[in-house]
Amino acid sequence: MSQRTRLRRTSYLLLIAVTLLTLLCLCPHGAFATESQEDPYGPIVGINLGSVNSRIAVFRDGEVEMIDTIPSLSPNAYPQPLDVMREEAISQLFQNLKERADAYLGDNVTHTVVTIPERYGNAERQAIKSAAKIAGLEALRIVNEPVAVVHAHGLNEVYEDMKVLIFDFGGVTCDVTLLSIEDGVSETLASASDSSIGGERITDRLVERLVSAYEIEIGALVPTDDSEDISKLRRYVEQAKRFVSQRFAWQEIHEIPTFEGEDGYITQWLLESLSEDLFAHSIDLVDQVLEDANVTKEEVDKIILAGGSSRIAKVQDLLQEHFAKEPTIDINPEKAAVRGAAIYGNKLRFVQPDACCCCDWPLWPHQLGIETCDGIVKYIPVLPVVPFRRTYNFSTFKDDQTSVRIGVYSGERPYAKDNLLIESFELKGIAPAPRGVSQIEVTFEIDSDFYLQVSALDRAT
Repeated sequence: MSQRTRLRRTSYLLLIAVTLLTLLCLCPHGAFATESQEDPYGPIVGINLGSVNSRIAVFRDGEVEMIDTIPSLSPNAYPQPLDVMREEAISQLFQNLKERADAYLGDNVTHTVVTIPERYGNAERQAIKSAAKIAGLEALRIVNEPVAVVHAHGLNEVYEDMKVLIFDFGGVTCDVTLLSIEDGVSETLASASDSSIGGERITDRLVERLVSAYEIEIGALVPTDDSEDISKLRRYVEQAKRFVSQRFAWQEIHEIPTFEGEDGYITQWLLESLSEDLFAHSIDLVDQVLEDANVTKEEVDKIILAGGSSRIAKVQDLLQEHFAKEPTIDINPEKAAVRGAAIYGNKLRFVQPDACCCCDWPLWPHQLGIETCDGIVKYIPVLPVVPFRRTYNFSTFKDDQTSVRIGVYSGERPYAKDNLLIESFELKGIAPAPRGVSQIEVTFEIDSDFYLQVSALDRAT
């Protein structure tokens, strides 16, 4: 074990020990409920909001129970990332999920843990939390999908150091995240995402191939705009795609109805040949993440699959060839995130709502920093454990400077232009002074819902 790893482990253990001691000293008696006491929340459901399908589950009687899976949009609507959906649509989605949970559990469900993609920022988190509230649900936690997948596989309770790659190949996007897990605490080392290579793109290509074959047969064009026939064909193709994606189906020919009673054919070979470039690009994302994290393939201890498209046999084969180890598939990849959310919710059930403590110490998923005058990001020294509040000192770079622009970035790369700009604001009214004399305090605050607030002030004013 390296000296850096030992120091970080010691830091985390010391932090947890001090926090627990503080809770014992300062928290009121009974801050933690037991199963024999009144449940302060009632059932806490886990919700995974997907671009194509959304799922809801609950942890009950020692295991996760899947409640339901519903389309995220109307049947004829083309799937799109959640971050471009309107708040009203997401609120309706929450309402539909809540109704199913109420009926399944025979109770009024009011609390949830929601999983979201790693790439989502503060605006998306707050929009989702607001949409849940409109539907009558309080989102106790909004958890990044990779963290939820870690909970689903129980890796948050494995106290050994490991590097885990979460390969989330969903309906609209492919998200790759590399986590370092030390003593049960997950830290995001790097992540990458591409919304052009999701499973819906595979469906698009299969539909286009079938339509093209039919057009050649009849010698005429098939109208594809707002066509009920095309929507029906997409549903048939989606079902066939799921079948031929399986490893045992490599010799199978799946017939599907196309137009006017004619049948089309989909095989595993056709799916793989039409999607070869998409699969290759997903591996490119893996390499990008490893390069950003400065981690070799050999240093990755586990590859965990998430998302429906990761069930495709060819995708699993490519990952196995790339890492020379089999990806973990002991949990259905489509349901991994919602399982993790349900497990996470169960942990929160027996914490009193007004208690001054929480059941774990999640990490903010990316490094945070301030852009300096030369375009370089000066990072906070460590990834902060949330909730988090800390103040850092900066200064002016010109004589008699009376204002500064505060650019807050998230990422791992040295230059601001290569990272995600989270917020930008201007601090005015700085007292004139020679460069480097003024003391500008920038305070970072992150609450338990990962909501980030950054403020700045001039100590002289």
